Amino acid sequence: MQSEFSEIPGKILKTQTEDGFELDAFLVEPVAKKDTVVLHFHGKEGDFLQNHFIQAMAKNYPKNGIAFMSAS
Repeated sequence: MQSEFSEIPGKILKTQTEDGFELDAFLVEPVAKKDTVVLHFHGKEGDFLQNHFIQAMAKNYPKNGIAFMSAS
């Protein structure tokens, strides 16, 4: 089964904190860039690949000129 994320033109971002903790995020930007972004931070359970509502937000916010980033 192919992930619906393969249909979304976004970027997977990875960074590591000074104390060695790895952070992952998924960023989708609109074609016409604006100064607005919706940031979604996961709590204790799951990540942006496991929660299907993230895919809907990643598709719809950029269509309306809003960048979207989900981090876990």
